[in-house]
Amino acid sequence: MPDLLPIWVLVLVAALAFTVGFIVNRSGTCLVSAAHEVLYKRRAWRVGGLALAAMASSGLLLPLSWISSPTLVLAPVFSVELTLIIGAVLFGIGALVNDACLLGSLGRIGNGEVRLIVLPVGLGAGFLLTDGTRVGQRVEYPSVFSEPTPLSVATYCLIAWGFVGLLAAFMSAERYLGVRPGSGRRMVMIGAAAGLLFAIEPRWTLASLVGGMVTGSVGTVACIAALATLAGSVMSAQRFGTFKFEFPTAWSAARTLAAGGLMGAGSTLIPGGNDSLLLQSLPGASPSAFLALILMMTAILLMMTVTRLVVGRISKP
Repeated sequence: MPDLLPIWVLVLVAALAFTVGFIVNRSGTCLVSAAHEVLYKRRAWRVGGLALAAMASSGLLLPLSWISSPTLVLAPVFSVELTLIIGAVLFGIGALVNDACLLGSLGRIGNGEVRLIVLPVGLGAGFLLTDGTRVGQRVEYPSVFSEPTPLSVATYCLIAWGFVGLLAAFMSAERYLGVRPGSGRRMVMIGAAAGLLFAIEPRWTLASLVGGMVTGSVGTVACIAALATLAGSVMSAQRFGTFKFEFPTAWSAARTLAAGGLMGAGSTLIPGGNDSLLLQSLPGASPSAFLALILMMTAILLMMTVTRLVVGRISKP
């Protein structure tokens, strides 16, 4: 879709991005926090929340692509290459070093983590270092869900059935197992809002904004979405009293820059960050997106495990 969009569409983009930022500040779509819960709390409700968000996005993107084709086309499926595997591992390590993924970083800036302001600089450096390395290696082809075939419709019904079941499980867990109230519904709202954003303009994410700056093709929608997401995060922090200004140290700024470089390089090689993979590519039945997310999660869990073992040994007398 062209970048010159009607005013009402830009207002809709701002409203949707603001909603995403507001909710992400409270319960983000972050692989790092999901891995932390799995490793330290031995439960996977955050992983389930990510699945809910992906299903909610699928519930919007699939029928919209069928109705409005060829205006709206599902994200292409990329071939699985060595660059994708390397990129996913780099992104996972970068997210752990940063202690937040891309969308989660925008959400946490609202809480006063000023160090995250330098993250786009690291992302840009990562893009520049790896841009062009994937040329001639990546093959893309249309999603098998691009048309409303019997297979795609049956899969859509299966996703809807799984969505209802998982949401019901969340509501029960919130009532009886101490899961944070409203967790499931918040993830549904994030997925739905992000799905609509991807339907309007696939390049609305922070990674797309920084990539556009590097290539000199900054999109209006990406700028509006990034600012609105940040505004939503700030408003959420003010509303719930979670804002606490944290002045960055030289170490925290350097760590964030390095993490941004790793995530920028990873998202170029994959291609895509965890937000676009989860909420845009995965709803299009992309095996490469699923593999990349699994590899990201695995890299984070392995690094967390190694860190815990090392820290545990050092702390022993």
